Amino acid sequence: MNTDAEPACVSRGAGKLRAVFEAGLLDVRNRVCFDVGSSTGGFTDLMLRHGARRVYCCDVGRGLLHERLRADPRVVLFEGVNFRYFREQGCAARIAEPPEVFVVDVSFISLRKILPVITTLIVSGGRVAALVKPQFECPRSQSPGGVVKDPSFRRAAVDGVACFARSIGFQELGRVHPAVTGPRGNVETFLILKRCDDVPGTVR
Repeated sequence: MNTDAEPACVSRGAGKLRAVFEAGLLDVRNRVCFDVGSSTGGFTDLMLRHGARRVYCCDVGRGLLHERLRADPRVVLFEGVNFRYFREQGCAARIAEPPEVFVVDVSFISLRKILPVITTLIVSGGRVAALVKPQFECPRSQSPGGVVKDPSFRRAAVDGVACFARSIGFQELGRVHPAVTGPRGNVETFLILKRCDDVPGTVR
């Protein structure tokens, strides 16, 4: 990947996802990808730089995605859409090619609400890099001021999401700690998952 002549990534989010690429746990070359909680588009920008063929972007907000990415023909934008209700809002009909890679960075919602929707869209064997934010997975009593300081609580949050993911047909491939911390210094962790083949109950 040659980035010498490229502009800087559109947001600090790219710095988070970069750690996953450096760990060798995600390959997006010539793949169809999906950015859940795309916001300004840091993850999308980085995936395009790494050779993604197409990136679907979904965010509950509007007007957030960087202009450069909006103008990119490889990007398909779903804005003002709560991914939790992606199918109910009729958005799945706009997915021309099933996504092979999902990246997830969402706030104020547990990944337990997001991963089941992904199972209905992703191809068998597809990869997911989901950013576990402990403040949205732990009980409020464990996150005073919105910060989970106890390492055991943070670990339990990641373990809990991993256990749930396995229960709905994902295999855990690894965990990556991004160099960039979350708001207020929250320590976040990427959970890298693979969608298993022939999972009973999958709705296509």
